[in-house]
Amino acid sequence: MIKMNKHKNFLQFNGTNIVMLEKGGSYWIAIKPICETLNINFSEELNRIKSDAFLSTMVKEQPIFVKKQDKETLTNMLCIEERYVYGWLFSMDCNSEELAKYKETCFKLLAKKRINKKQ
Repeated sequence: MIKMNKHKNFLQFNGTNIVMLEKGGSYWIAIKPICETLNINFSEELNRIKSDAFLSTMVKEQPIFVKKQDKETLTNMLCIEERYVYGWLFSMDCNSEELAKYKETCFKLLAKKRINKKQ
């Protein structure tokens, strides 16, 4: 069984905390909770991922702790490695206000980091 300490916080957005699993030196993030948090249709997004020649090879089923009714349960979920999740998120093209807000937050953080580096 996977120990809780192998799960770390990945994203806290819109009051939702999404965890990632550290496994074999890689970090894995479940796709469905991200879609739900960003108000993106999971089935449509999964079909888009599966039709992408690159992303389709980066998705694996992993055991992730999911909080349901104040109880954490270990559930096998389709996940993507952290190093690919950012490109995947920015490749999304939909009318979700939550996704637009997330992208804006990321752009501001990137700009702030760039400005701080110059100083």
